[in-house]
Amino acid sequence: MANKLVEIVPANARRLSGREAYRFCWRKDGEWLSTTWDEFEVQVEVAAKALAMLGLIEKDTIAICSPNTPQIFITELGAFKNRLACIPIYSSSSQGQYDFIVSDGGASVLFVGDKHQYPLAYNHWKANPDKIKKIVIFKNDGLDLFEDDTVSICWDDFVRLGAREENCVLVPLYAPHVRDERGYNAFTGDAEGLLELMEGVTGVWFTGGDQYFTAKCFIREDGTDTKLLTRLREIYASGGVIGGSSAGAAIMSRVMIGSGNDRGVLSRDIMYGYDKYDEQCEKDDPCDPLTITQGLGFFPHGVVDQHFNKRPRLIRLIEACLKNREGARIGYAVSEDTALVYHAGKFSVLGSANVFIVDCTNAEKNANGCYRGVKLSSVQKGDTFDIMNQQAAFAPDAQLCKEEDGFYRDYVTNLITNSPTFDAMMEKYYLCGLREDMYRDEKGCHIKGAVAYEADGDTYIVVPKYYKTDASRGYAGAHVSLENVGLDIDTVKIRL
Repeated sequence: MANKLVEIVPANARRLSGREAYRFCWRKDGEWLSTTWDEFEVQVEVAAKALAMLGLIEKDTIAICSPNTPQIFITELGAFKNRLACIPIYSSSSQGQYDFIVSDGGASVLFVGDKHQYPLAYNHWKANPDKIKKIVIFKNDGLDLFEDDTVSICWDDFVRLGAREENCVLVPLYAPHVRDERGYNAFTGDAEGLLELMEGVTGVWFTGGDQYFTAKCFIREDGTDTKLLTRLREIYASGGVIGGSSAGAAIMSRVMIGSGNDRGVLSRDIMYGYDKYDEQCEKDDPCDPLTITQGLGFFPHGVVDQHFNKRPRLIRLIEACLKNREGARIGYAVSEDTALVYHAGKFSVLGSANVFIVDCTNAEKNANGCYRGVKLSSVQKGDTFDIMNQQAAFAPDAQLCKEEDGFYRDYVTNLITNSPTFDAMMEKYYLCGLREDMYRDEKGCHIKGAVAYEADGDTYIVVPKYYKTDASRGYAGAHVSLENVGLDIDTVKIRL
């Protein structure tokens, strides 16, 4: 057992990694959001660093006046870590009560909950401008700062203080063929001086853009690692963190989707490698062909895709899994504003949406746009997924959906993963639908939808069929989590 308050969180993060530390609901009609012990540890560490950046030293004092919110104990534990004194103040206090407590305690940084407590801190600062360093507002929804307020910041700005600029290194890499107006290229992945920039680095983040340029920066023409990529592998192997968003996420897998959309899969040939990529970009073709090429391989368990809940990419991911030459048959598709956090054979989810698992291990393609035997799962924040066993562990409080509503046999409009109605339709018709009312064929009961794609004057009608078995399960939280959903897709080309 930890014998000091400041040791409890890191001790539990080690002992209960991946498990829930707390949950909180921001609005009466809102969703309950879960935070793991690992995330909680990071939050406290960042808060402690941010408090230090405000110039607070041992035995200094802060004051917190707020309704119940996670930021209270994040801030308090960060303060205790730095050996600061923390004064709690009732959120219903009057101005006189607030002024007396803050002055008597000698607090120099004031934390307030929202627009109801903000005037208390503002008025105290106006009366004592030389004694208050900063006001931090936990929740600034619908809050307008007073025009002469020069000391207040929101919680997000406070958190950013926890990452000091001098602790960050920006590496502006360029692909070898990129030149400035002088015909000069200073930084490729083999450039002199790059390894020195990496001294002491324990985390690396790849930004978005075009994974073509990222690949060119880090992978030589013969497919071998540049010096910088070799160094990143050493950082990762020694416990460092590697991550990225958008194109920076796509680059994580060994088999990489370089470009493409569903229309391109249906109407264009697959491109392997980047040999004709520049030529393809010049065409500005709305039917972007699927490009399968080499990524950096930090995530070794399948093909990574991204923007999955906003862009038409289900068919391209299935095609990439079935047609890559390295046998990577499982796709991991990350939604926008969402992160897949991988560690030791399992991953958890952060953010506001889902990570989809598209398992093509037993799937086959029997015609253009036609697939059999795909297995679809999805997880959201609070869930975890065991990659080795291909098994989801739903959030502890998840209430699995029960069959209770009849399903009227009709196509469900646009029942595909990037549809804004996908979650609601899967909950209502798939999870809660009675199997005896569903469509039935030789494979079993299912629901089906339809979506249309246009390419070169032709229309492709894509019909996804979602099969339900005794192993299928799921629940509706902020989104729908699913496991063991059978998926077949039929496609027919017509000319209207």
